[in-house]
Amino acid sequence: MLERKENFDYALVFLLPNESRYGASIHSLFMRFPIDVVFLDNGKKIVDLVKGFKPWSLNLTPKKPAGFIVEMREGSIKKFRLENGEKISFS
Repeated sequence: MLERKENFDYALVFLLPNESRYGASIHSLFMRFPIDVVFLDNGKKIVDLVKGFKPWSLNLTPKKPAGFIVEMREGSIKKFRLENGEKISFS
């Protein structure tokens, strides 16, 4: 993602083909700034939260199987007071 940090004021939601841990692994190669990452199961319940995932990191694997990955601007987890086990709603 070669976006500039000041332009990144939205969330990217990735729907995975199936719920898994290793299939939900991500990297941050070519990123210019840290991001917050939220992993959700297929029921859209938070199974893992990562604040400030650093640029140029090779691997981030959720603690539990995930069916969705949400990437947001750093600080979003704190701003929206997200916690493990909460259910998220989006369409």
